[in-house]
Order: sequence, then structure tokens, then C-alpha cells
Amino acid sequence: MEKIAEQRLLEKGMSITRPRVAILSYLMQHHVHPNVETIYSELKEIIPNLSKTTVYNTVKALRDNGLVQTLTIDEKQVCIDEDTSFHGHLLCERCGRIIDVPAQGLTPKRTIDGHLIHEFHQYYKGVCKECLGEMGKN
Repeated sequence: MEKIAEQRLLEKGMSITRPRVAILSYLMQHHVHPNVETIYSELKEIIPNLSKTTVYNTVKALRDNGLVQTLTIDEKQVCIDEDTSFHGHLLCERCGRIIDVPAQGLTPKRTIDGHLIHEFHQYYKGVCKECLGEMGKN
């Protein structure tokens, strides 16, 4: 996964640093929409001198270069998604997971009514199918 991460960084003209490769590799392997705190906790043992500031700055650089997107679905945290394709997100109100879902009824547009669009986010809040299954068993 690290080689793929390095290639993606090079394709965007970004220099290869250990934190960039580690963070992008982590996001590519873990499709759980983690926040900065989670990424930091998971990688600090692999990279002992890693700081939260480095994680924040790296995520910002990855976002600014189109390698990840940031999600602010709830007011408590900003989550990071390595999948930058056009899709929506469901926040499960029961388990708290953020799940990728197909974008419904909309198509990605570059302009709307003469306005230039850089980002589009479609968020849903509800109960995921796993929690619904558990609720049905109880």
C-alpha cells in the first residue's frame, strides 16, 4: 500500500515524506472515515516523533491536492475520506459510523447557476443496515 501511496503523491507533484506516505496508506487501508485524533493514535507507535500538528498539516496538504476530502457531518469532529469520488455519506445515529453511500438524485456539476463549484457533500443521518439488523434481533 505504501508504494501506491507514494505513486499517488508523486502524481500530484507532492514530495514523499514518511508522514504523508503513512497517513495516506492508513486512509487507503481503513475506510472508516477517521478523524485526526484516530489517525494520530494509530500511527504514533509506527512513527514515534509524529505530532498531531503534523497529522493536521498533512491532511490539509492531502486535501488541498485532491487526495482526500474532509467531512464535517456532525459538529464534534472533522473526518477524513480517502475516496474522493462522487458519493454521499450516512452517519449512523446508533453506532456513530460514517458509511459511504451512492449520491442520490444529483450529478457532480462544475457550475450551478453561474457559480463555480469546487466541492459537493451529500450527508444523511439515520440508522445503518447493520444496526437495523441488530435492532430486529432484539
